[in-house]
Order: sequence, then structure tokens, then C-alpha cells
Amino acid sequence: MKLIKNLLFNIKEGLHILINGYVSVYEKRGEYQIVALDARPVGKGSLILAFEQLKEKLEKKGYFDCIHKKNIPILPNKIGIVTSVGGAVIRDIISVLERKFKNFHLIIRDVNVQGITSSDEICKAIDDLCQYGVDVIILARGGGSLEDLWAFNTEKLAEKIFDCPVPLISAVGHETDYTISDFVADKRAATPSVAGEVVILNKTETVENLKEASKKIKNLVKSKMAILKKEFNFLTSRRIFIKPETILNKFNQAAGELCIKLIGNMKRLIRAREKYYLTIVS
Repeated sequence: MKLIKNLLFNIKEGLHILINGYVSVYEKRGEYQIVALDARPVGKGSLILAFEQLKEKLEKKGYFDCIHKKNIPILPNKIGIVTSVGGAVIRDIISVLERKFKNFHLIIRDVNVQGITSSDEICKAIDDLCQYGVDVIILARGGGSLEDLWAFNTEKLAEKIFDCPVPLISAVGHETDYTISDFVADKRAATPSVAGEVVILNKTETVENLKEASKKIKNLVKSKMAILKKEFNFLTSRRIFIKPETILNKFNQAAGELCIKLIGNMKRLIRAREKYYLTIVS
């Protein structure tokens, strides 16, 4: 049996498939063969089967493991978006971003999100945005059927997302739609609008956290200053700071007495040594 080259799913032993084609004869051997023009699994669509097979393959390779997920940056200044600028998706994302925060730099790569070349275009767009130095990438598309979203279910795009050095958010379809890109991406957003919320959410929360931290630091400084001031007042209220000359005079007197004793002891020692040497000489 000869099969079509661009079959979306893999044929395995035990799989029941329905073939559309014709029978031909291989004259040299006198053998019959089936030339398949199309094939699909019995009871299950070829796209669904291809999706499940690729998902299983990538899962075994560890593409979905949390250990490979990169954190979305806390303060993304440069946000890259891969989508079709002709749809409502980009307007929805921009609307959310502008509502949440104003100071951000947006770089948009216009691509076809459906069709034969769409997956290749998306891969190229991801490479371009990485070169532009974006902090995070949003992969976005509106809802549609499994066939409409197929550009986001290819192994080539999955590998591109997995190898992407920049954190990537997959926001494809509606909340109930799942694509391979959702599983491989660093984060999945249920819709493109949610992706805008996810990116700016961290920034807004960080600003609030910084304000709260600043308030706590000010309070700690005030508290520490109050303690130091109390200790300073206590020390400066002691006698040595009020009348330092009293303490100094006391130490001067003690030092003078010690000097007198030291001189007396030295004189006695000299006389004793002098007497000892005179005794030896005589």
C-alpha cells in the first residue's frame, strides 16, 4: 500500500483507518497494491489523532515539564506580540495593556495565523522578536475550529517555543481551546485579552508592592531613629557629659599620685642597687 506523503498522523499497528484511493497492479511481480489518495482514522478525525500523537511525543520528551518553564518578567518594558493585525485580537490586547499601564514598548509582528505557511511565519516572527530584545512574547489568535488553529499544533512551532530564550505566553483561541503551543509555552492565557492581563498584572502588583515596601521602610527608619534618639538622650544626660571636668580632674589626680609613687619606687630601687655595688667593691 502506498500512502500520501503529507499524512498528518502516524499509522501504527492495530490502527483502523479508512482509505480513499484505487487499486493498481505491479506487473513485474504480479502484485496488487492500493494507492491511497486520502486516509483517516475510523471513529476519530485525523487532526485529533495527529494532535494526540504529537502531544504524547512531546510530553515524553519533557517539553511540558515545569522545570523548563521560564518566569514571566516582573517589569517587562518591551513586549512582543505575534498575531494577525487584521483581527480584533491585537486591539483587545492593546486595550487591556493601556488600561492597566501606560509606559510600555510594544513590538507587533504581523503573521498569517491560518493556512499552509502560517506555522513557518510564526516561527520566523518569534526569532525576529528575540533579536529585537523583547522581554516577553505573546502568541495570540482568536478562536476557531481545530483545523483553524492547526498552525499552533505543529511540531516545528513546538520546538521553536521550547528553544525560545524569551519567556512566551500562548493565548490561542477561547478558554476551552487547547493547542500544542499552550502546553509548551511558559504560560498559557485562556484568551488574548487574558494575556494582556497576565503581562501587566505583575507590573501593577510590583508597583503596589514597592509602595508598600517603601512605607514599611519609612516606618522602620522612624522607629530606629526614635530608639537611637532615646539612647542618645540617655547617654548625654549622664554626669560625664554634663560635667566632664569633674571626671577628668579625678583621673588627673589619680595619675599624679601614681607618678609620685613610681618616682619614689625608682629612687628606692636606685639606692638599693647603689648600696649593693658599693658593698661588692669594698
